[in-house]
Amino acid sequence: MNNSQILALLIVIGAVLLLALIVAVAQRRRGRALSRAARRQYAESWRVLEARFVDEPDAAVRGADDLVMAALRDRGLGNDEARWPKAFRQGRQVLAEANPGEGNTERLRVAMLHFRTAMDDMIGERERKSAAMPQRAA
Repeated sequence: MNNSQILALLIVIGAVLLLALIVAVAQRRRGRALSRAARRQYAESWRVLEARFVDEPDAAVRGADDLVMAALRDRGLGNDEARWPKAFRQGRQVLAEANPGEGNTERLRVAMLHFRTAMDDMIGERERKSAAMPQRAA
C-alpha cells in the first residue's frame, strides 16, 4: 500500500467513526425505543384518558401529563427536561397556567392536544388510533 491509499483508508475509517458517533448521540437524545407491548399499553391508557376528558377534563389532562411522563421515564428521558419533547413542555406550560375549577376547559383541551402530540411521537399515531378503534368480535 502506498501513502495515498493509506490516507484514503484513514479518511474512510474516520468518516465511519464520525457517522457512528453522530448516530449514537442522536439515539441517546431520543431515548430508548418502547417495546411493541409498551406502545400498545400506552395507547390503551391514552384511549381511556381521552374518553375521560368529556366528564372530567382536569383529571384527564393531569392523567395525560402523568402518562406521558411515565413513557418518557420508560425511554430513559424522564429526568432530563431538556430532552423532553417540545409538545410535552408546551402541554405542561398550558396546564400550569390553568387554574382548577375556573372554567379552563379550552386551556385543558389545548394541553391535552400537546400531550397527545408528545404521546404520538413516542408510540406512533397509528398505534394510538388503533387502540381507539372498537375491537370486532370474532
